[in-house]
Amino acid sequence: MFGGTIVGLIVAMLGIESEQLRILISNLFFYLPFVGLPLWRYLRRRPECAPALRPNPISPSAALLIALLAVVGMLFVNDLILLWAIPLQELGVNMNQPPMPLPAGRGELMLQIISIAAIPAIFEELLFRGALLSAFERRGARRAAIY
Repeated sequence: MFGGTIVGLIVAMLGIESEQLRILISNLFFYLPFVGLPLWRYLRRRPECAPALRPNPISPSAALLIALLAVVGMLFVNDLILLWAIPLQELGVNMNQPPMPLPAGRGELMLQIISIAAIPAIFEELLFRGALLSAFERRGARRAAIY
């Protein structure tokens, strides 16, 4: 709630009309201070831990497989959400959300891709695969993967 208010003030002060740009600012407001800044501070204190974040390249076939699995997973989760929403609506819970705005051009499409796909993916990979997985690996690789 507090973050939404601050993002709203920033957007109002800058006079931003584009909904995609508002979403980008909102994502940056969340990921930079709450994921990026703690990781950056940790690496400044302990630079020897930088390899633990695993900034390794990914092969094109692995990237394609990951994208395919993500699409299949999203379709599956979407069906589960739909099945879960039916009983909730019967109980009187309003499950309607405003739709994601459609981009008006290439620039807005790029902003939407950056804010919805790139920023969360980069920061979540650094946090979960890098910092958290490395911390749990001390207990064994299998346990780390399960946690």
